[in-house]
Amino acid sequence: MHELESLSSKNRRFLLYRLEPLLDPRVEGGRIIEAHGDLRPEHVFLDANPQIIDCLEFNVDFRTLDPVDELAFFAIECEALDAPNIGAIVFARYLTETADDPSPQLVAFYKCYRAALRSKLSIWHLWEPHVRDPARWPRQARRYLDLAGTYAERLSSACQVD
Repeated sequence: MHELESLSSKNRRFLLYRLEPLLDPRVEGGRIIEAHGDLRPEHVFLDANPQIIDCLEFNVDFRTLDPVDELAFFAIECEALDAPNIGAIVFARYLTETADDPSPQLVAFYKCYRAALRSKLSIWHLWEPHVRDPARWPRQARRYLDLAGTYAERLSSACQVD
């Protein structure tokens, strides 16, 4: 429980004291766009003509976001699959193509937030009436929680938020 409280505390302090000056210029600069909304490795086909499928068509609000948030989510999904280089390559290509220069603290925040959310959603699967593979979800939740902790440490040290 201490681990969750520490993670929550670091994120809360970042939200209260550091996020606005990093996010406002992105909003003002038109960096918030309609994107995929749930970009995971199984939605990306990397071939001669890369394709992205299965966006969240049912809710435009879920698709309207900072592309750095979307790519941070993609990167943690790649990391969870032990393929962090794929997320890094895609993210680097985005930065090159768009000349975007997001703050490392913002990227760490997005990764921490998304990993913590994935941990929570993994646990929620255990509440389903007919859970398939019940042993999978706590392991997956732990993996994402560990990733969130790693990103929170980066966020904490980068922003001197303890």
